Amino acid sequence: VKKSFETYRRVVADGGLFCAFGSGSPHGICQGSSYFDYDSRLDEDVLVGEYDGATRHDVRREVPIPELVDEASAEGGDSLEVAVTRMREFNGRRYDGVLDEDPSRHVNAFWYGLKKLSQYCEAAVRVDERAWDCFIDKVQFAYDEPVGRLATRMDDKQVAAFVAAVELLGTDE
Repeated sequence: VKKSFETYRRVVADGGLFCAFGSGSPHGICQGSSYFDYDSRLDEDVLVGEYDGATRHDVRREVPIPELVDEASAEGGDSLEVAVTRMREFNGRRYDGVLDEDPSRHVNAFWYGLKKLSQYCEAAVRVDERAWDCFIDKVQFAYDEPVGRLATRMDDKQVAAFVAAVELLGTDE
């Protein structure tokens, strides 16, 4: 993957950022359209834009590495041995700089290698989450009872003020 990254870095340096995402990948594609106009609601002439494509709420929290190389096995993908063999084959291809006829094959090879490396690293580490869960339970128990006593002593006006203060803290992020 390190060797593949060096070629990938050269491809992106030669071809620009739009070469970074590989062929057939939805990443890096601008979807939607925009236009600019003057906002008449303001006292001064301010140029504003409108974008009708994806909003930030459409973005998923986890974006998987794109599937740019067909793998032999559909259920688990290529085995470690097959992935290493394929990466050696991919890295054996010479990159001819800006004259390369198909630089996307080098980009696709890098993303394939990074994805396989990530999958095998994730499978190699197991985390016992019981200690964390126990800690969270203790923290919740520690504040649950005192907060309950505080809440029962508040009138409606105090509760509304408290909720407003907490919401204000949330908007400061």
